[in-house]
Amino acid sequence: MSREGTSELVERLSQELRPVRRIPRLRQAAGGVALLWLGVGALALALRGLRPDLLQQLQPASAFVVILMGLGLIAVGGVVAALATSVPGREGAARVSLGLGLGGVMLAALMGAILILREAGPAPLACPFENDLACFTVACLLALPPALGILAFVSRGAPYRPLIAVLAAATGAVALGALLVHVSCPESNPRHIILSHALAPLGGALLLTLPFRAALKRVTGI
Repeated sequence: MSREGTSELVERLSQELRPVRRIPRLRQAAGGVALLWLGVGALALALRGLRPDLLQQLQPASAFVVILMGLGLIAVGGVVAALATSVPGREGAARVSLGLGLGGVMLAALMGAILILREAGPAPLACPFENDLACFTVACLLALPPALGILAFVSRGAPYRPLIAVLAAATGAVALGALLVHVSCPESNPRHIILSHALAPLGGALLLTLPFRAALKRVTGI
């Protein structure tokens, strides 16, 4: 039995290799998700409309603006972190983005709750739970298109921490949905805004992370 030559061995191994898929650039992926969200947002706002007193709510340091800023940080941090964990060499961007998302959680959930309760004064906290469920459900539904876009990118990349990527994707995508809900929902009840707007990304992450992780594992095997 003759020993296989080096050139023959290299040729045989090269024939068994699968083509390597090119990972899109992080900037391109983030831009694609942003365009997808803008399209979904335009359609959603066309159907729901903006809340009638939106201009009055946009006051500096108001609870409405603080929650809006917090949701924005959660959205940007979560989306970019999910995308960055799938690109080799972008671990630093992933850590910074996770920090932004955590800061957004603190801003929206903690500072927003404090300010809105202070502004509400003795206003009653009673509000039909159907309203809470409706806004939370809309936020999650609006999150699905950008979340699927993020997961499509993650499945083409090389995520070194798939669970973190999926958790960040779910949180960031629901924050995108909650942003649209926040500027369109006419409800001013403090409890409703805290639970269904400010905390929607956390609830959505708990609801969507496991299904998203199962779907990613089924597609990629990781």
